Amino acid sequence: MLPDKGWLVEARRVPSPHYDCRPDDEKPSLLVVHNISLPPGEFGGPWIDALFTGTIDPDAHPFFCRNRSSSCFGPLSDSSRR
Repeated sequence: MLPDKGWLVEARRVPSPHYDCRPDDEKPSLLVVHNISLPPGEFGGPWIDALFTGTIDPDAHPFFCRNRSSSCFGPLSDSSRR
C-alpha cells in the first residue's frame, strides 16, 4: 500500500465521480472487489470502467439499454441509495 494515500500499489485505480466524502479521522472498514463481466460473459474491454465512471454508452450494446424508453443500466443516483 501507499501509506500516505491508502492505495494498493499493484491495483489499477479508476477514479469515479460516484462517492461520498469520509471524515479525515475515519479509517476504511470495507473493501469491495468487483468480479463482473459486462456485458454478461464478455471479459475485458472498456465497459466496467465506463459503468463505474458514469460514462457508459447505452447504445453501445443491447444489454446496456434494451429499450430506448426503459431505464438504462448505470450507477445509482444519490436518492436511490437510501
